[in-house]
Amino acid sequence: MTKDEEIRMINEKLDFYVMEASDEEFDTEEVRKLVKRLDELDPIPYHTIAVEIG
Repeated sequence: MTKDEEIRMINEKLDFYVMEASDEEFDTEEVRKLVKRLDELDPIPYHTIAVEIG
């Protein structure tokens, strides 16, 4: 599986948990693992996020 395929799969799973999963289906630990893996594959470059001060 390529990196892009894995990112797409993780995003699809996260979308399910956020948009469709019932309370019984929601798995907090699985969501944490998915978010952690997504951050490993495609980290947000925090240093590039700028806040404008007016």
